[in-house]
Amino acid sequence: MSCKSLRDFQLNYEKLQEKVYFVLNILQCYSTDNAKYPVLRKFITPGIVAMFLLTNGLSLFCEIEGDLIMVMTACIVIFIGIGQILSKIIVMVFSMKKIEDLVDWIHTVHQDPSWYDLGSFVEQRLQVTLRYANIGTKIALLATVPTGQVMTLGFYITNILIFRIPILPKIAEYIWQSIALTVCITFLIIVECLLLFFGLYFVSIFNIYLDSIERLNDKDFVNSSRSHMRHYHQKHLQILIKLKDFDTIFSSIQIVLLGSGTPLIIGTLYLIRLYPTLLIGYLMFFPVMLQFLEVCIFGEFIHSKTDKIFSALYSTRWYDLSKEDQMILLMIMNMTLKPFSLKAAGMYEINMRTFLNVTKFCFSFCAFLYAFT
Repeated sequence: MSCKSLRDFQLNYEKLQEKVYFVLNILQCYSTDNAKYPVLRKFITPGIVAMFLLTNGLSLFCEIEGDLIMVMTACIVIFIGIGQILSKIIVMVFSMKKIEDLVDWIHTVHQDPSWYDLGSFVEQRLQVTLRYANIGTKIALLATVPTGQVMTLGFYITNILIFRIPILPKIAEYIWQSIALTVCITFLIIVECLLLFFGLYFVSIFNIYLDSIERLNDKDFVNSSRSHMRHYHQKHLQILIKLKDFDTIFSSIQIVLLGSGTPLIIGTLYLIRLYPTLLIGYLMFFPVMLQFLEVCIFGEFIHSKTDKIFSALYSTRWYDLSKEDQMILLMIMNMTLKPFSLKAAGMYEINMRTFLNVTKFCFSFCAFLYAFT
């Protein structure tokens, strides 16, 4: 499809896709002038973050100035946080081809005429999703970029060093700390925006599919063809395959999120409880909660949308369909008997119940720790 024949929202998506590929190229340190040694390039970004993680860990073995409990708690929380960022980057860097395939598939949804055969609502859904993606990215930038700068300034004013290179003079360590916090927060934004991008578009595509099922209540539409369900089955299968690909790629991230999210929430809550006037504690707490909430909301939406397909198909004029279409409809309904759920380690479902359970546990454990302080 030529650029002249593309609609505005399709052109806008292509601009967004260029930004996504730019971000992916940053993660794998790729450029047209640097196409050699693809394997070695994959270790550059994880290596940089690992170096920050190492210097943060060194601070636990160096002489600590100021309030011991506050500095130790901040060091441990940031150490776990950088470890989480490093794990996410490693997963993304070494799954780059599959991630690019998912981005290309979403591009196909925007361009492929067969998707528009589902109905006029396709364009409306994709336009809204594109708008939300842009708004979400801007909110993430506004919420996290100032956070890094305020944390850097706050640590400098309170004379706290949590990234140590003992052979360097103190002023150089503060400069290194500023670089480390800025770069780590930048990578955090990149990873979270990518997850937000996929989450919004998967939910949008499921909504498109659910909207299309409502057309089966239109008698004229049902009678216009005796093979509608082949098209529905093809799209449903396509969505499930891509969703399973997404789950395969990001299941490791979900494990890391569950494993590190709990101590991060406990650590930041404990810091806030000990020092309720300390701004840095709140600046660390809210991004931790938001990234955990983002994944749990996405998991909840995916589960609920796949669950709705069964009841939506049952509520249609299936009795007006041809025998062949009725058989295909039964196949789709059978596939949706067990709704798709995002799972960490293939066992723990990621949804709002998980978020509430983890949050309650963290608040309870934080109160237990504070009682013994």
